[in-house]
Amino acid sequence: MSLGITRKIDELGRIVVPKELRNTMNLKEGSLMEITANEDSIVMKKLSPLDRGREFAALIADTLSRQTDGAMVFVVSDDEIVAKCGKGSRDLDEIPEAVKHHIDKHRYSGGTVVAGTGDNAAEFVVTPISADGELYGHLVTTRNFSLSGELSKFAAALFSTYLG
Repeated sequence: MSLGITRKIDELGRIVVPKELRNTMNLKEGSLMEITANEDSIVMKKLSPLDRGREFAALIADTLSRQTDGAMVFVVSDDEIVAKCGKGSRDLDEIPEAVKHHIDKHRYSGGTVVAGTGDNAAEFVVTPISADGELYGHLVTTRNFSLSGELSKFAAALFSTYLG
């Protein structure tokens, strides 16, 4: 996607990113942006804190899934699935709506059970991944095993330690 927009800098040096562009790129208040400058241009790139932890996220998802008899486990950033593993994970291309809605409303709630809808009628346990007060993403597991909440909290804490 390429889009060119002309904007003026205000007296404090701020540039307003248009609403259409924020919606298209799923930018919300508090989204991390990398800003780089060349000779005559400024480039803004949306960042996910989990970008540097993708391999570790895949390892956590795989290990947690194996320890729970193949339960679906996935790690999400603000708007994408970073890693996924377990039964049904191959069919999971987007974050389920119920999980998205929960994350938008209750970003820091830990070990919360969310009922899925439609094609994703499973229940999910959503656990935030955070370190030093910074929210990095969420660890989501299906609730078809008894220790889902405790294992999710442990795995999220492990991931937070790695990222922090």
